[in-house]
Amino acid sequence: MRLSFLRKFRLFPKQWSDIFIWEDVALEIGCGTGEWSIIPKEKHRILIGLEISKVFLKIQHKNKKNRKDQCYCDHLICASADYLPFKDKSIDVAYSCDVIHHIPLKIQPRFFKECKRVLKKYYLALEMKLKGLPLIFTIIADKLQKMIWGYDYDYNRSIFYKNFKIVRYRESFMYDWFIVDCSEKVEP
Repeated sequence: MRLSFLRKFRLFPKQWSDIFIWEDVALEIGCGTGEWSIIPKEKHRILIGLEISKVFLKIQHKNKKNRKDQCYCDHLICASADYLPFKDKSIDVAYSCDVIHHIPLKIQPRFFKECKRVLKKYYLALEMKLKGLPLIFTIIADKLQKMIWGYDYDYNRSIFYKNFKIVRYRESFMYDWFIVDCSEKVEP
């Protein structure tokens, strides 16, 4: 589960408000328990949450019932990010927060191809920084994850850079922010 103290580092960059297009239908890839869903939900008419973990989806569904004052995803779908269950160009924009590094390197190109197939406009990715204190935090989290779940995180961003045209990039204390264009085909 995501650590709630990190939430303050995930605030959407205000200088992007006029660049990022707030559309009707948004997809949160890797929505988890819904902790980050409030950010996209306040800006879009419909927010669809996609998560591979049934446990996380059950928690979000329970939270949605118990906390009516908070925004959660309107629709929840249990599916893998590398086979998005949507028609071509049917989703306006998508978000993910700390998701890409959970996708094995050999599957990442298929995930990025699916994003470009399904999304009309932009994909906003928020990923942990790979230097300084965040890197130390990441190394500790990796070791814990390997002990508990048996696999490492995968932080190779070269596949990401090869697959997308980056529209905007921003660094914050803990995170790297990317807005990428899914409307144009990018040759690998």
